[in-house]
Amino acid sequence: MGISNLKKVRADDTRDLIYRAGAAGVQSARVTIEFINDDPRTAPSGYPVTEYPIITIGRQTQIGGKQRYFFMNRLSDQAKIKHFFQNIHLNVDNPHFMVLQGTVHKLIGMKSSDILALVEEAVGTKVFDVRRRTAENLIRGKERRLEEINKNLQEIGPSLEAMRSDQVEYDQYLRIAEALETNRRFRIAFQFWSTDNAIAALNAEKGRLEGEVRGLKESSAKLPGAIQAQQRTIHDIHAQLKEPEGAYTKLHEEETEAKKELQRTTVQLSAAEKTLKDLKKQQKEFLAEQNDCTAQRAALKKITDERSSMESEAAECTAAVNAIEDGLRLHRSGVRAGATGVSLEEELGRIDYNLVRIRSEMGRLKERIDELETTVAQLQHRVKHDMSQGHSFQSSLDAATKKFQKLTQEYQPYADAEKRLEELRNELRISQQKQHEIQTQVHSSLDSGLPLQFHHDPIPSMPDIDQKIYGRLGQLVQPKDPSHSMALSIGSQSHLMKLVVEDDSIIQSLVDHGKMRQRTSFLPLSQVQSQRLDPRRLEEAARVAAQHKGFATLGKDLVKHDARFGGAVAVGFGNFLVCSNLNLARALVNNPKVAIKSVTVDGEVVDPMGTMTGGSIDSRLDVLARIQAQTQLLEPLTQHRALVQQLESERAVLSTRLGKGGNIKRDLEIAEDDIHRCREQLRALTGTSGEQLERDEADLRAAQARLPTLQQEEKALAKKRSELEQQTKQDSKSIEASLEKELIAKKKRADELHAKLAKGATDYDRREAEVEQRELDLQNKGAEWERENAGQQRSFEAMQRTKGEIERRIQLIHEERNASDVRRRALEKDGEDAETALKALKDRQDGEERALKDAEGNIKVVAKSILDEERKQHDASHKYPWLLQEKPQFGLPNGPYHFTDVDATNAKIHEIIEAEALCEKMSRRVNKKSTVMYEGIRKDYEELLDKRETLTEDRQAILEAIHQVEAKKWASLDKMVEIVSRLFSTLFSACLPGAASRLVEERNDHGHIVGLLVKVSFNGKEKESLTELSGGQRSLLALCLILAILRLKPAPIYILDEVDAALDPSHTQNIGRMLQQHFSESQFLLVSLKDGMFNHANVLFEVRNTKGYSEITRKEAKR
Repeated sequence: MGISNLKKVRADDTRDLIYRAGAAGVQSARVTIEFINDDPRTAPSGYPVTEYPIITIGRQTQIGGKQRYFFMNRLSDQAKIKHFFQNIHLNVDNPHFMVLQGTVHKLIGMKSSDILALVEEAVGTKVFDVRRRTAENLIRGKERRLEEINKNLQEIGPSLEAMRSDQVEYDQYLRIAEALETNRRFRIAFQFWSTDNAIAALNAEKGRLEGEVRGLKESSAKLPGAIQAQQRTIHDIHAQLKEPEGAYTKLHEEETEAKKELQRTTVQLSAAEKTLKDLKKQQKEFLAEQNDCTAQRAALKKITDERSSMESEAAECTAAVNAIEDGLRLHRSGVRAGATGVSLEEELGRIDYNLVRIRSEMGRLKERIDELETTVAQLQHRVKHDMSQGHSFQSSLDAATKKFQKLTQEYQPYADAEKRLEELRNELRISQQKQHEIQTQVHSSLDSGLPLQFHHDPIPSMPDIDQKIYGRLGQLVQPKDPSHSMALSIGSQSHLMKLVVEDDSIIQSLVDHGKMRQRTSFLPLSQVQSQRLDPRRLEEAARVAAQHKGFATLGKDLVKHDARFGGAVAVGFGNFLVCSNLNLARALVNNPKVAIKSVTVDGEVVDPMGTMTGGSIDSRLDVLARIQAQTQLLEPLTQHRALVQQLESERAVLSTRLGKGGNIKRDLEIAEDDIHRCREQLRALTGTSGEQLERDEADLRAAQARLPTLQQEEKALAKKRSELEQQTKQDSKSIEASLEKELIAKKKRADELHAKLAKGATDYDRREAEVEQRELDLQNKGAEWERENAGQQRSFEAMQRTKGEIERRIQLIHEERNASDVRRRALEKDGEDAETALKALKDRQDGEERALKDAEGNIKVVAKSILDEERKQHDASHKYPWLLQEKPQFGLPNGPYHFTDVDATNAKIHEIIEAEALCEKMSRRVNKKSTVMYEGIRKDYEELLDKRETLTEDRQAILEAIHQVEAKKWASLDKMVEIVSRLFSTLFSACLPGAASRLVEERNDHGHIVGLLVKVSFNGKEKESLTELSGGQRSLLALCLILAILRLKPAPIYILDEVDAALDPSHTQNIGRMLQQHFSESQFLLVSLKDGMFNHANVLFEVRNTKGYSEITRKEAKR
């Protein structure tokens, strides 16, 4: 079973997972899985719900084949990821339950041993085989060690005996050596000679030590400079540390501000979510109206059915009249006929056919009633058993209800404030929508080339900052004469679009924290300084203008403005003159007593620098007039914004007041959730069996009601046949009279029915029109609700995107802060290394100083030793005067004092030499370490004996453990097979009512299970072979077997791809019901094209082809 060759489901080359294999610039591909860990009962070991509400696993493939694994969005190793998947029963390396699409039915064709292997793999009994193999390996290892110990014992035994004899011989040698007497004179001469050699060696050592002292002094002289250089390095590192520490502090402040912004966005998101809940309430009200309209439509349908019945009866009466008339014509022509318009023989044939059909249907219906009565009795017993288990849930529901009532009374004082807050939210929502409409309307009319509105992010440290931003300079002035607007616009140039603020602190806050949408120039009122023109120059300008019969006025004198903005107006309009014509402008600029930039009313500019601008003037250059026009357009928007701010202030006050009752409300919501959960648990306990019981009881009642109807129809047909047989025996006149009488009755009934239909036609048409109009109104109302809900949903999604962007920004800040922290730690590490190096230099300096002292001390010790040896030699020469006389002979090859030649010595020395030769001979033969070696080998021999005894005991214990493991394995396997078989039967019966399945065990001579066979029966009759099943039934059987095996060790998620492709709709419905009933704790991802599966899904993802692209829509299923 399964895909053992993973190449069918994995890419051959990891580059295939990257878009265009990296050719399009994309260098990596990443997949992320989020596990919702909200149930403490199923939480993985080591991952509590409180610390890990959501567990995120990710894998990234990069160009070059490098793989990276992520746990909670942090780099992790592959072993940790695999351990987590195994912990939640998702072993990614185990392909046994990965089945290729379209081959699931092949499962039931597997060998019995293979099916048993699947059960062992799922329930974990294979671990017993692993333990048994491990134990067998241990036994083999211990047996090998026993063989080695026995071999070592055989080898050590002879060696131990040989060493015992060597020890005896060595003891004899020691006794001979101890008894040996040396020649005193020879020994004294040898000591004197040895002392002489020691004095020479000590003199050499003294010379070496003196050289070492000189080297240490030279090395110590260089160390102070190295220490100073290292100290300078440490100082430089400390200076460099200040920069990353400052950056770290700044990033920390930015992160704090971003978190505050995230909190505000979260509050706004909660408000939007509340609005969506209100829309859901409106939807419920709309559905109630729709149900009322549906009831009216049902009442109208009842009337329609009655009229249809009357029309049908009228048509039948008309047809009967025609048939009777035809029968009369046939009868008068000599053919015996009845009221149906055909001959009596033909009508008898029709009645016989209908009798056979009704009796056949009655037989099938009786069989169905017997089957339903049996099923209903079984379901009633099951429901009774489930209800007995529901008492504990009912007790929990009663406790939760009492707690909810108590909290409702406690929260009552806050209800009015909450109601007013809800009204404020609705008013604010409507005002914001109105503001958005005004803003959209205004922006469509605004001049895109003049961005008058100034946008920035809120600054928590300065909540009143907008009151200190007064607007563009062009918005704060108004020309006294509109004809001067062009000249004022050209003369002030870019000053008109500068933003006037109260002081430079506002500018600093906006630049640092405001995140302005565009680059802006500012005019702070507290800092602006305008150069006042010399009054004499203005008087000279007025005189020149009078000569030219025109006017020349300073620009700031031609505008009206608030006195607060006088400094800003002087900067923008106080450095040019507005004059009447170009000649006057030239005269003013060329006059050395004036020499001020002049602008004509037509927009021509003459500058003292010698430049002149003129010619065709575009009306768009009149920026001041355009600003005034836009300001008038923005006035309604400004007023509406003020209203929105007032509503938000009131809402903030109420929110603060309600914050005190937040804990009570939260407890109230928790209590309400507890009530809902208890009810759901009660409903889930008896829901499936109860629903099935209701359906089967309804089917039984319908069948029982249908049976009497068929019996009545049978009696009516039998009676009709008897009447026709009687008619065949009557004479023709009585038959003709009977037909004429029945013709009159049918005509009368038809006339009555047509009269009734005509009488109620007007009232019926009126009621039908009213119902249709109300349905149309409800349709329009539903469309309006859909539009509003879509708008609110878009707003909610936009807020969610904003929240995501803020969270990503926080993540980036966090990463930058980590990078700064890494740099800081690197510098600190360098500082620590420098400190370590400095300490090493100081330690070296101390060490060399100690070494110098030690060397000098050693020189003194050697000198003292030389003196001691010389004194010993002097004492020996005084005590033994012959030493000095015979000293020249010491060491001569043929002298009496050559310590290796025994021929030149006297008899006593010869005897000593012979004794020494004997000792030397024995020393070459005996083993001087025999005592130590003998004791060691004897101890090893005893330890080997102890180890052999221990290994023997361990081997016996392991054999007993193997027998226990085997017994436990087969007992566990028998139990698990029984459970799988019962689950298999339950699931298959749920998917295919009336069918049953079971697993048949195959056992060997020892009574152990060696295989499992699948057996199926329908209505109590067992199939001889599974080949008798249809393809859909085999697929359904294989699916139930897989799910029964997995039910023992459930995974958190299953993926089923069109498992119902070969099944009937009823089977698909049963699969969905079975998954919902028996796998409520697992998540299923199903790909299906059938409604039977959709009806049991919690969430639907619809995929459509839109212009060549896949469009995915997510829908919550309505319950």
